[in-house]
Amino acid sequence: MKRLILVICLLFSVNVYAKCEGEGFFYLATLHYGGLGVKQDINKAIELFNKSCESGYSKGCNTLGLMYEYGIAPETDYNKAIKYYSKAHDNEDANGYINLGSMYYQGKSIEKNFEKALALFKKACDLGNSTGCSFAADVYTITKDIDASKVLYNKACNLGNIYGCLKNKKGI
Repeated sequence: MKRLILVICLLFSVNVYAKCEGEGFFYLATLHYGGLGVKQDINKAIELFNKSCESGYSKGCNTLGLMYEYGIAPETDYNKAIKYYSKAHDNEDANGYINLGSMYYQGKSIEKNFEKALALFKKACDLGNSTGCSFAADVYTITKDIDASKVLYNKACNLGNIYGCLKNKKGI
C-alpha cells in the first residue's frame, strides 16, 4: 500500500503534495536529489526533505542534517545540521542520536563534549543500533573505561557490527 501511495505521489506530485505524508515527501525528495525519473533539483529535494522532516519523518531530518554537514546543500552549515539532527533526536531516532553525538564528539560548531556524545551514542545503542554501541565503546576507550568499552563492543558485535567484533576479538 505504501508503494502505491508513493507511486501516486510521484506521478501526480504537483497536485498531491498536500496528501503525501512524511515518508512520501522523503521518497519524492530522494527522486529529485538523484534525478530519478525527474529533473535533478537539489533545492527541490531540500524543500521536500524539509516537508518530510516537518511531518515528523526522521529520515528527512537526518538527510537534511547530512546535506548541511557535508556541503551537499548549497552551503555547509553545521548549525543547520545540528538543528535537523536534533529534530531526528527528538523523534527518538537512533541515527539522530548518532549524528548529533558525532557533532559533540568532533566539536563541529559546538563545544567538543565527550559526555554528551557518549550519552547520545548510548541512547542509539539502547535502541539496538550497533553503530551507537560501537561509538559509545570508542568514547569509553578514549576515557579509559575499558570494562565498559568491552561490554559495548561485545553488544555491537552481537548486533552485527564488524568493527565491534574486531575490537572485541582483539580485546580492545
